[in-house]
Amino acid sequence: MPAAERIRFRDWFPRWIEEYGTVQHWRQSTIDRYTGIVNDHLTPRLGNLHLDDLSARHVQQLQVALLRGGMEAKGVQLVRTVLSGAVNYAIAMGYARHNPVKDVKPPPIPRKEIVPPSSETVIAMLQLAEEENHPLFPLIFVQVCTGARRGETLALTWDNVDLEIGEFRIERSLGRRSTGLVVDPPKAERGRRTIRLPAVAVEVLRRHKRQQQEHIARFSEIYEDNNLVSADEVGRFVNPMNFSRAVKAMAARVGHANMRDHDLRHFHISQASDLNVPIT
Repeated sequence: MPAAERIRFRDWFPRWIEEYGTVQHWRQSTIDRYTGIVNDHLTPRLGNLHLDDLSARHVQQLQVALLRGGMEAKGVQLVRTVLSGAVNYAIAMGYARHNPVKDVKPPPIPRKEIVPPSSETVIAMLQLAEEENHPLFPLIFVQVCTGARRGETLALTWDNVDLEIGEFRIERSLGRRSTGLVVDPPKAERGRRTIRLPAVAVEVLRRHKRQQQEHIARFSEIYEDNNLVSADEVGRFVNPMNFSRAVKAMAARVGHANMRDHDLRHFHISQASDLNVPIT
């Protein structure tokens, strides 16, 4: 390969993200995540290396350094994915001949048992949220009943909800990036789906909608009506981190200090039958 065509990884990584990411329509969250991995882990260790000089030894040394630095095996595998993607694109563009990442075994990921919260914990948390008229109670209730993800429910508008039929449609998801809150379509087409609502969830949403309309009328001068099912005091998106903190705080108050909002989905999948709600 002519010397004039030899490119170093420090110059190739951003080019790969820009070119390949554009063609593949990467979400901004993917771009941010991959850029962070490149800047934090790959460029400092491989940046001065030419693309066609990368060897299996370099890949193995990278893995060892990351593991010794405290990174979990799952994180190391993600770094490998980014590096391998960049090398594959270099091969496709004629700047490298072989991908040595494929020659090195990744560290095994220990299998962790998922222990969802008990029915007693979830019911106690829902009762607490309802008794205190917590503004996020309706959304938490919907997650428990349907297993919908945090970002999916936070992005819901009333246009996506049919209370007469008893269902809602997932069309987008709310995420948090370094630049602020971002609404994205589902990662895969199967993410667009219609979810049935049990009758009790329909009633919760009906009551919530009435209360929301009263709030909008009371604060109409400052309220930005974005037709969101769950909004903050002035009609804007609820920050996903605030939702997570609220779930964690309520769970802690009923004796489950380590609960995360995603555990509501695990609960739905594994134990929702205890509440006679459908699993979707």
